[in-house]
This record gives sequence, C-alpha cells and structure tokens, in this order.
Amino acid sequence: PEQAVLLDQLKNGAASRLVLIGIEGGSADTRADASRKLATTLRADTRFASVNNGDTAAYGDAGRFVFDHRYVLSPAVDAVRFEAAGLRTAIDDTVALIASPAGTRLKPLLFRDPTGETARIAEALTPSHAPRTEGGVWVSRDAPRAVLMATTIADGGDLDGQQAALAAVQAALVEAAPSLRLTISGSGAFGVDSRSRIKAEVERLAIFGSAIVVALLLAAFASLRSLGIALLPVATGVLAGIAATQLAFGQVHGMTLGFGTTLIGEAVDYAIYYLIQARPAP
Repeated sequence: PEQAVLLDQLKNGAASRLVLIGIEGGSADTRADASRKLATTLRADTRFASVNNGDTAAYGDAGRFVFDHRYVLSPAVDAVRFEAAGLRTAIDDTVALIASPAGTRLKPLLFRDPTGETARIAEALTPSHAPRTEGGVWVSRDAPRAVLMATTIADGGDLDGQQAALAAVQAALVEAAPSLRLTISGSGAFGVDSRSRIKAEVERLAIFGSAIVVALLLAAFASLRSLGIALLPVATGVLAGIAATQLAFGQVHGMTLGFGTTLIGEAVDYAIYYLIQARPAP
C-alpha cells in the first residue's frame, strides 16, 4: 500500500503538478505588477487548479468565510471563553493588539469581533517561515525576482498537458510584460525538457546510425536490391512498434527507445545472414 501511494503521488500528487515561476528584469514595481497580471490570467486558465503569488486581494471570499465562522474555527474558543473572566481576558488581549503596529488593520474589527477570534485564526494560519513579500507579492530572498506558485490540472506524468501549461505561462507573461524574463522550474518542467532532449538526441543518433548502416551495406553488397532486402525487416519492425505503442500507450519512453535500438540491430543482422547465405558461390 505504501508503494501504491508513493507511485500515485509521483504521478498526480501536488508536488508533481507544481510549477515554480520567477519573473526577472525591470524594477520591483514592474515585477510586482507583472506578477499580479500573470496570476490573474493564469487563474482564469482552466489548465491550472490554483495560482498563488502572495497577493491576498483574490482571497476576499475566504476571509469573509473565516470571519463569519470565527467562533467555530478559532483555537481560543473553549468552555470558559465567554464567561465573565474569559471575556475580560479576551477583550484585554484585543485592546493590546489595537495598540500594536498592526492595530490600524484590526481596529475596524473591534466592535464586530471584540474577543479577537479573527486575529487568532490568522495567527494560527500564518506560517513561521513565510515567503518574503515586496509590493504585495512574493519575491526571492536572494535575487531581484518575483515568485509565483501554480498547480496544474494535468498530472505530472502527462507531459503534453504539462507542456501546454508551461506554454500558457510563457504566453501570459509576454502579454503582461514582454520586457521581463521568465524562469520556470518544477517536475513538469524537468519532464518536458527531458523529453525534448531525449527526442532530439534519439533523432540525431538514429539518422547518424542509419547513414552508417546503409553505407556499410552498400559497401558490402554493392546492390540497391540487397540494401532494400536488408532494410525491410527494420522498416516493418519500426512501423509495427510505433503503431502498437501509439495504440496502447500514446507515447514512447526513453528506456523503450534504448531497448528498441538493440532490437533494430538484431533485425539488420538477420537480413545480413540471409543475404550472405543467398549470395551465389564464387
């Protein structure tokens, strides 16, 4: 069961669908504005389940829900919270918060939430190591970069879906701020990049290897007819393998290509054996 859960998380868990986005270049205000525009565009895109950049303006509904249910959600509410002594202590704590630097934000809630339950919920939800914020959005701690986190609808193993989501991020930034630079990381980005690298290398090696095999066969048999006979098993095997893989799985993995290359060599060997045996005796 543990292995099944691990495989499921690797395929469609939150970490496998997470996209880390960085916006670089320009001034801090320009990056912050681009971050807000990019987040707004991506939140409207059906390829993303969530987009976060530290801007709390998009969570007004969540804040209203917390305020309306503050007495249910507050960790401070217990059996003595609303007795005389409990109320006195709670209101004294709220008055002390009003006198703090955050008092200007809490003062409008004083008469609607005199026991300060909303502030206690917010304190409980605030992480101990929150991302750095500048201009109302998340920024990097060690570089001039605005930071966003997005979660895709597509599974981590769906490389076509991941590629479409990454392309949507690139297009959205070009539309929001074409002068800024985009950096993307995450398992989906790694998978898409690995697939493109494997595809390019396989194509290059296949062309190079095929050219060598054809040249050797022509040099050995000096006949186009013999060359055609030698390549016939390879061609039919490749076509059959591609058709079967497309019908069953829809894509070819790099390991499959590695094993397939060795089988192609075997197919050429059988044709060479036949041509050697069919060659007329001197």
